[in-house]
Amino acid sequence: MNILLITLAITAQLLGYGLLFFHLGTGIALVLSSYLLLIIIIYRLILERKKEKREEDQRDYRDY
Repeated sequence: MNILLITLAITAQLLGYGLLFFHLGTGIALVLSSYLLLIIIIYRLILERKKEKREEDQRDYRDY
């Protein structure tokens, strides 16, 4: 799922900057959507890291 979001963000950004010269409204919309996708990717990575941290804390056997 993260790979798909990264691919969509890169594609939207490249197309957005390309379309800025031909269709200003569409280009701006694609650039803004690429930044929105970037925010979603960062949010998902933070949630994934918190989940991994919780799993590490559950398997912590240092205090035996």
